[in-house]
Amino acid sequence: MGIWRKDLYGSQGNKNDSEEESKGDDIECVCRDDGAAGGTTIGPRVDPDILRVGQRYIGGLEAEAGITLLQEEKAMRAYRKKGIPGLFELFFTRKLRNTLLQWINPRLRENGAPDITLLELNAYVGLEIATSLCPLNRLRNYWSTYELYGHPFFQ
Repeated sequence: MGIWRKDLYGSQGNKNDSEEESKGDDIECVCRDDGAAGGTTIGPRVDPDILRVGQRYIGGLEAEAGITLLQEEKAMRAYRKKGIPGLFELFFTRKLRNTLLQWINPRLRENGAPDITLLELNAYVGLEIATSLCPLNRLRNYWSTYELYGHPFFQ
């Protein structure tokens, strides 16, 4: 089935929220629904190591937390349309991200730093989530080429 299992993701709200809130997002789907050759392609193929890590993590969450899908069609539509970024948008809506930018950017300007863009905010939040899934002692270890530290998510 792949990294995103249909019974794991839920969200509440209007069934059209994801489509309305994501208008204007230029995010390319970078996922595939399975790790095997010949599967149904949803987007460009993802490294099999990343899929395996994701499947183990999601399987563990399912076993420990009993995660259930509340709005299956909304989650599947978001995944079909934009892949993993579409699922990200179910939890971090465009409205929430714009609100964060409206709060963050004036504070950055006060300190003489340049404003950040929506894509930079998305990248930051994504890195925070990814680094929390496989914690290492030092940030630089995520991009290390040393085989004991480097991780396929960050290469």
